[in-house]
Amino acid sequence: MSVMNINVKGAVAIAMDYVRSLDDLIPADQLRLEETIRQDNGHWLITLSFRTPGSFDDRSYKTLEIDPETKEVLAMRIRNPQIIDGGTF
Repeated sequence: MSVMNINVKGAVAIAMDYVRSLDDLIPADQLRLEETIRQDNGHWLITLSFRTPGSFDDRSYKTLEIDPETKEVLAMRIRNPQIIDGGTF
């Protein structure tokens, strides 16, 4: 089985398309790239933010895990921008 690696641009495009496809559930206005991380297992963690009127800071943050072989979104998690690598600032 060969691994079909994707670069960061491909991973970001997959993540953005996924969030946009959920527009009826998550009104993602002003979608913005915040962070990219390639894990040791090759999976990409892509953090996106979007405008959500009425929330604490008017932006919601989601981290999506992308499998480079299948190019699928494996998970979408809430990302708290105040917590970085287990610490706070």
